Amino acid sequence: MPCVELFPAPACGWNGECINASLPSSFCKCDEGFEQSLEWNFFVEEDELSSSLCMFHTDVVYGVWISATSGFIFCALLSAFLLDWEEIKRQKRIMMFLGLGMAEGLYRVLRPESALLGVDLAFTFVMSIIFFLFAYILHEFFHLNVDYIKGKLAIVDSRRWFIRNLDKIRRVNLI
Repeated sequence: MPCVELFPAPACGWNGECINASLPSSFCKCDEGFEQSLEWNFFVEEDELSSSLCMFHTDVVYGVWISATSGFIFCALLSAFLLDWEEIKRQKRIMMFLGLGMAEGLYRVLRPESALLGVDLAFTFVMSIIFFLFAYILHEFFHLNVDYIKGKLAIVDSRRWFIRNLDKIRRVNLI
């Protein structure tokens, strides 16, 4: 298969070069640190991976997963030490999100070659659950804050509040 070319990048991407470009059996030679991976690479079959884009920097991806896992562990420990048991039970969605994030991160860090999104079914399934929980938690947080702000604005709109503050304004202007 000829080397993959996705516009505007050259064949094999910005981090590699196409070897034997004129032959049908051409392949991509990646720069140091970069490689071809099946993760996020849905446009190439597994047996044709050698002609795919050089877009996967293993050290960067590993560092990002270490950082994310450390963040999940830090937040979980912080929650465990600062919240009482009743508050932790009320925050069960967030605790489930943190627990799944820690497990997913550790799974990826310990098995970097096989735990690939879109390739490993268990990894992909748990990652989709994490994304769903994150969206749900954000939605819940947004609605709680909107309800709080609506409650504050309802006080401002009430007639009694307006009249009481109008008297204060009059007194201030008279002095």
